[in-house]
Amino acid sequence: MVLRTSLGCAAVLALAACGHDRSPPREPATVAPTPTQPTSTWMRVLHGALADVEVERAAYDAGEPDHFQIRARVRNLTATPIAIDLRARRPGLYVNQWEVSNLDHREVIDERRAMRAPLDATAQAELRAAMAAGSLTTIAGGATLDLYGSFNASGRAAVDARPGRWLLLAVDGSVVITDGVRVDDLRLGDDEATRVIAVPAPVAWRPVPPGGRRLPD
Repeated sequence: MVLRTSLGCAAVLALAACGHDRSPPREPATVAPTPTQPTSTWMRVLHGALADVEVERAAYDAGEPDHFQIRARVRNLTATPIAIDLRARRPGLYVNQWEVSNLDHREVIDERRAMRAPLDATAQAELRAAMAAGSLTTIAGGATLDLYGSFNASGRAAVDARPGRWLLLAVDGSVVITDGVRVDDLRLGDDEATRVIAVPAPVAWRPVPPGGRRLPD
């Protein structure tokens, strides 16, 4: 059975499921390294001068048959306010692909990814101006902001139907943050240890709380 999302991603369900895919045809599958999964509840996936971004080792039921969610936390590392750009359809953070496995890491990578170019000087200037105008989402000094990113091609039932000990979530996307002077342009790289999160299976699904900030697909 082949799953096709509204974004044109196709994946053979016997291997993995993918979503949020706008990239060219993928390269041949490659053997993945064997990262060591952390034992903590949260995994840091992005690090900048202004903020860290962590993803919880958990999955959230969105109450929709073709979506589920992850919780990401943006942590202000400074003592002063910063602002994150959550407008429109900037890539944000999301699950690009998932699979259920008896291992806590991927053995083979067979995945398409949509890669964003770095912000140029004009885009960085626009970001600073948007913060000054109050158009961005502000995070107070030392505070955190929780966001819910999605997988947009299948939901809880599809995950629960797969046998295995681990739900492997390949997190992808990017965030841009500014303090009005500096800019953090943070993008997920290729390091499996910082973008593939192992959630114990069967999954103990959690509800997205009322008022939880959900990122657009």
